[in-house]
Amino acid sequence: MPYLDKPIRIHFRWISTKSDRRDPDNIASACKYILDSMQQVGKLKNDSRKYITGLYHDFEIGSEYAVIMEIEELKAFELKENIDEKS
Repeated sequence: MPYLDKPIRIHFRWISTKSDRRDPDNIASACKYILDSMQQVGKLKNDSRKYITGLYHDFEIGSEYAVIMEIEELKAFELKENIDEKS
């Protein structure tokens, strides 16, 4: 994984087994620990809103536990749209 020092969006795909009874918000709470760890090992510059502009979560049933992260680096025009929408 390359060093991430530009604004990004992250899509988390949380895969758990059919017998897992946890609520989706409990599963997604692991997101904080993943981002903190990425920052600690030097893969993510910062996990503030300046660098993480969106977090998206999907939940699936599978044969084993897994988390898949799809990371999208934002382009300059996408950043401007985000700023304009918030104004």
